[in-house]
Amino acid sequence: MTPTEYYEQELGQRRARWEEDMFLPSLFEAVQLCQVWQITLPEWAALATLNVIVGAYNESTGVGTEGAHGSAGGRTRMDYAHWLRWKSVGFVMRRHGLTELPDAKRGRPKAGETTRQAIFEEAADRLMGNQMAKPGRAETVEESFALVEDSLSRGEQRFRFDTMHTFPG
Repeated sequence: MTPTEYYEQELGQRRARWEEDMFLPSLFEAVQLCQVWQITLPEWAALATLNVIVGAYNESTGVGTEGAHGSAGGRTRMDYAHWLRWKSVGFVMRRHGLTELPDAKRGRPKAGETTRQAIFEEAADRLMGNQMAKPGRAETVEESFALVEDSLSRGEQRFRFDTMHTFPG
């Protein structure tokens, strides 16, 4: 028996078990064996793996996680909405020649002074009609901006959608 015949026989057994009742360990073994043997994952195993990933991505993750943001996919869509709002604030700030938000001051602003509130309102207005951003009110944009800024200041990768090439999809 050649190595190729052996690989096909072993993977064929895992495929039969997978197709019989979607027994996950058979799929895991197929992926692991292909890695160990340094061979290409068969199409059936690649498609099954993608289906498992997509299913997990869209599945609610447990108690208290029901609703639109109860799955990894739902949380990612919400994070993307926060990121779009954050990007909109950055755009508005640059448009006004600002590198940081003005302080939240009390009282009447000086003539021609761009206020923090005005930036959030303009950012929300820019996003009107954007189904992914769901901008709502200026307060929503402000909350998203603070959330993303805080996350990025801690070095988290949660909002690094600028490095993604396939989202949203």
